Amino acid sequence: MASESSSRVFGFVGLGNMGIHMAFNLSSYAQAQQLPKTALCQQKQGAIYVDHSTLFPTTTETLQEEARQNGVHFLSCPVFGPPAVAKSAGLLIAVSGDSAVREVVKEYLVPALGKGVLDCGDKTSKGALLKILGNNCILGTIELLSESFALAEKTGFDANLFYKFIQQWFPAPAWVNYGKKIRDGAFSGKTGFTLPGGMKDASYIRRLGAETSTPTPIIDLAWNHLTTAKAIGGEGLDWSACSAGMRVTAGLSPFKGEDFTLKKDETASNGSTVANSA
Repeated sequence: MASESSSRVFGFVGLGNMGIHMAFNLSSYAQAQQLPKTALCQQKQGAIYVDHSTLFPTTTETLQEEARQNGVHFLSCPVFGPPAVAKSAGLLIAVSGDSAVREVVKEYLVPALGKGVLDCGDKTSKGALLKILGNNCILGTIELLSESFALAEKTGFDANLFYKFIQQWFPAPAWVNYGKKIRDGAFSGKTGFTLPGGMKDASYIRRLGAETSTPTPIIDLAWNHLTTAKAIGGEGLDWSACSAGMRVTAGLSPFKGEDFTLKKDETASNGSTVANSA
């Protein structure tokens, strides 16, 4: 977006599960405010580039420096919330980068895209760090829920009653939403955050841990279960399919309801190929 208020123009790149809703909300807000129609901005002096993806902190620092060298601005503004929350403009948005342009962008982030902003300061790496720390908590929650529901099933405890306990005792969005997905085995990647994206974020957490000599045992377990879920056919699923990996290690069927495992004919074909090559 251009920083001059009289000729501010918006652009949005990346129309995935999240971006398509964010772009629509931004366009609707711009039209309501009678701003120029949404368009792809050209790189020009004073342009502000706002990144909502999850990047490693040092990557955002590199992009911020490159932007300065080219006379433009770069902000790291990762978001928290699933596609349904993006659609309702209810995201929580971390904002980091040069102070002057942070203030320019804040007035559009809320209410156009989100319900709240967390200002992380001038260094874009801080916004990226908050996103990774937040995802550490979310993925850790998924791992714990996966373990708990598997244990409930193995001991014969009613999964629905256990979910009611979660709703009443842990009424946070991550617990309630992912608890329902794991209870039902509903891992559609069309309405959630895909497993490969979750593995990328998990790798960032583990990398930060390695670089700072900080153990990340919960995420290490989650990584193994995500890898298992991917190997048995869950690559296109929501990252809560991590539960399938946990279920396998507990001796349970990986998926409930719809079977997302590799097709039998495909597995047989692969096995046949291996046998012939041997």
